[in-house]
Amino acid sequence: MRKKKNAARAALHETVAMELVRDLEEGGVPPWIAPWSTDGGRPANLTTNRVYRGINILILWSAMRSRGFQERWWCTYRQAIALGGHVRKGERATRVVFWRPRDPAPDEEPGARPRWVSGSAAVFNLEQCDGLPDVHKEDADVVTDERVDKWVEATGIDIRHGGDQAHYTPTEDAIQLPDRTSFSDHGNYYATLMHELVHATAHPSRLDRKQGRFGDDVYAREELIAEMGAAFLCAEFGLPGELQHVAYLDHWVRVLRADPRVLLRTASAAQKAADWLHGDEVATTASAAA
Repeated sequence: MRKKKNAARAALHETVAMELVRDLEEGGVPPWIAPWSTDGGRPANLTTNRVYRGINILILWSAMRSRGFQERWWCTYRQAIALGGHVRKGERATRVVFWRPRDPAPDEEPGARPRWVSGSAAVFNLEQCDGLPDVHKEDADVVTDERVDKWVEATGIDIRHGGDQAHYTPTEDAIQLPDRTSFSDHGNYYATLMHELVHATAHPSRLDRKQGRFGDDVYAREELIAEMGAAFLCAEFGLPGELQHVAYLDHWVRVLRADPRVLLRTASAAQKAADWLHGDEVATTASAAA
C-alpha cells in the first residue's frame, strides 16, 4: 500500500512539474507570474478564506492562465454543495497538493517530531460553479508604497542604492539596487527588491540555503527560488512588476526535466523564504501589510 501511495505521489509531482515545464518551453509567461491583475491577491479557498501556498500557488496560477479564469477563489465539490451551490456538469477539476501529519506508529516515542505525508485534492474555480450565494470574500487591501517600505525596513536587511546593477552580496550580507528613479515604474522596483530579499534569506544567519556558483544547478535553483518567492510576495502586496529572468529559462527546464521533485522543493523553499520575511522579527509590521 505504501509503495502505491508513494508512486501516486511521485506521479502527481511529475505531472505538475511537466505541465509547468511545458509552460516554459512554449515561450509564454512563466507559471510563477500571477495571471491576472495582482490586486486580486493569491489563490484562496472559498470556504476557509485561506490562501494556497507553495507549489499550489503555481498549480492554480497555471490553471487560471491556461483556462482563462479571472477569479482567485477555489473550492472542492463538497464545499460547493455545502455552500448551497454545485459544480457545473462536465467541469474539469484542478488537483492541488496537501500535507497532513502521519498517524504515529504504535512504538513511536511520545513527543517525537511528527512526520508528514502528502496527498491531493480536486478543486474547482468559482467560475466553474453555479448557485453559490454571495459569499463574503476578503480581498487584499490596497497596499501603499509607504506600507511596503515599512515592511521592508522591518526585515532588518541592509539595502543600499546606487549604481546600475541589482544584486545580493553574501559576503557583505547586503542588497545593492539602482536608485528608484532608474526603474520604469514602482512595480518593477519592488519586484527586483523582493527578488533580492529572497536571496538574502539564504544567509547562514537566516535560512542557511546553498546558493551555488554561477552556471551550476544550485545557482539556477537559487535564482528560481528568488523568482518564485518574489512572485508570491508581489501578489500578496498587490504589486505589478516583471519577474522573468529569461537567461535562466533553458537551465530551469533542463533541471526540472531531470528531476521533477526539484519543483516541489523549490516552491517550498520560496514559500519558506517568504514566510521568514514575515517572521516573528517583522510580525507587527507585516500583519498590517499582508
